Formats: sequence, structure tokens, C-alpha cells
Amino acid sequence: MSDIFTGVAQASGAIAVDKNTVRVHITPGQFIELATTGTWVQQVTTNVPELFTTDASTTNVLQIPMPAEISALASQSAGVDRGIQVVGLELMYDVATSALASMDIDIFRINFAAADGAATAVAVPDTTTFLPDGNDGTEVDVHRVIVSIAANDRFFLDGDSTIYANVQMTDGTASDITISGAIWHLRRVYE
Repeated sequence: MSDIFTGVAQASGAIAVDKNTVRVHITPGQFIELATTGTWVQQVTTNVPELFTTDASTTNVLQIPMPAEISALASQSAGVDRGIQVVGLELMYDVATSALASMDIDIFRINFAAADGAATAVAVPDTTTFLPDGNDGTEVDVHRVIVSIAANDRFFLDGDSTIYANVQMTDGTASDITISGAIWHLRRVYE
């Protein structure tokens, strides 16, 4: 049985069915507030951890990190195991009261310099799909956004790189925003 991410990613040609897919859940408490003008509160509703804001007319940039624990799994090893690639990301959130002015999500790869030098960030090409179909993620509704990375744009996670996603939500007039979490989709590749 495939999950929603796999179905959408297959339909867009981003992935094929693969039993080596790993799902890494990111709780709302792991999100990082980068540039927020609103106040976000952690809460639990019916046993679901959430990140919540009711602040009107705000711009909110949140980062979804790749957990440090993945680095142990991600390194390439000799032999048939080539390592871990990021297939994509899912984000679950709810917009209530009034629609958002805008919603955007981007995945970035950070490359660390081999010796002395600054780290660089590069946007990873992706395809974004909002569910329910036809939505753009701003509507008053419960949303699931799927960000798929095409096979030729994936890379191996290693000691010199990491990945994260930025979510930018701009409140319309009085939007209540509730984020339920995210799921990174990873794929272990064998030769």
C-alpha cells in the first residue's frame, strides 16, 4: 500500500515504487523560527503536537531541519550501499478564519567547504503539489503540501552537505495557522 506522497510523486514522474524509502517525522517542536513577526505557540490538540499562531498580518519563515540522527545513516559506504538521497518533503497544516496572502516552501542544500571557506546554500529544484487538488495552499482548509525532488536532482547526503526546507506563510488579514508536522522522505540507494 502506498502513501499519499508516493502516489503524487509517482504521478509527477518523480519517483518509482521503492521499498527502500524511509520516512522521518519532524514534530512541530523541531521547526525553527527564522524570520517571524508573529508569535508561535506549541500546543497539543487531541494528542497531536502543533505549532499555532493567530497573529494577523504577519510574515512567518520557519525552517524544517534534517535531523542530526540521519547523518549516521546518510554517509556513503563501500560496497553495494551507496547512501541516502532525499526524495521530498510533506507538510501538514491548517488555515482557519481567513485565507493566507501567500504560502511558499523551498528546499535548500548546504555545502560545506572542504578546507577554509564559507558554506554555500543552493535551492534544490522541486515540484510542489497542494492537497486538496486545485488549492494553492492559502485557502481556509486543511492542507497537505508535497514537495518532490526529481530523480536527476537528488544527491547523496554526506559529511559535506545537509538539507533543510524553508516555509514562508504570509497572513492575509486574520489567519489562524496550525502546523501539525512534516515528513522527510529519504531513499537508501543500492548498486
